[in-house]
Amino acid sequence: MPESTNRYRVRALAAAVAALFLGMLIGVALGPILLPASSAAEQKPVVEVPIGALLPLTGDLASFGKREQRAIEMAVQDVNRFAESTGAPFRFKLIVEDTRDDPETARNRIQVLAAQGVKAIVGPLSSGETAAVKQFADANRIVVVSQGSTAVSLAIPGDYVFRLAPT
Repeated sequence: MPESTNRYRVRALAAAVAALFLGMLIGVALGPILLPASSAAEQKPVVEVPIGALLPLTGDLASFGKREQRAIEMAVQDVNRFAESTGAPFRFKLIVEDTRDDPETARNRIQVLAAQGVKAIVGPLSSGETAAVKQFADANRIVVVSQGSTAVSLAIPGDYVFRLAPT
């Protein structure tokens, strides 16, 4: 199997793992709030929790972005099915924004996601895009899980950017 195909699969897997990781984090954080003690007969309203994805759906890295979008969508569907089967009163809603593999576009798109209530984001893919969104993410306490940024300058303890770059 060609090495480039393996890289695509590893990146898609990293994106899916990042989405599942975010889902688990948010579920654990919201569990005590959204799951108060109540009777089984009581019907709870379902809360929709927005999570974002900043992906290069156009531009030089579009082939990566489209594969990662599919992987993240599958992960969100899986987590939502599990939440429904356990009676959890929340579901995740994925909101995807195209970064065009452009740092300035990524900076604008994270603001669009924040305006929609997003507090956790998978992506962006490149180090340049991640560096561009970092200041806004930190200032607004938005968790960013980048599945591809490798710049050492982004390894800052205590910030809101997590990097899951495959090796």
